[in-house]
Amino acid sequence: MREVIYNTLLWAVIAVAVTFSVFLVMSDNLAPFTTQATLHKPVSNIDPEVSGVVTQVAVKNGERAAGAVPVQL
Repeated sequence: MREVIYNTLLWAVIAVAVTFSVFLVMSDNLAPFTTQATLHKPVSNIDPEVSGVVTQVAVKNGERAAGAVPVQL
């Protein structure tokens, strides 16, 4: 009887260890843990071709603008 309990306990510990190991590998692939992580996002600088005061901005943050549409007036 003791041998059955020990054998069941051994398999339970092995199953928990394997499950936890698989969880760690999968979570590290989806969201790697590192203290040196950085995020990169492409940003376009909008510079005027002439000097002057910007009186109005025709678009909002994150809004896409077509090629010939003025964004600053």
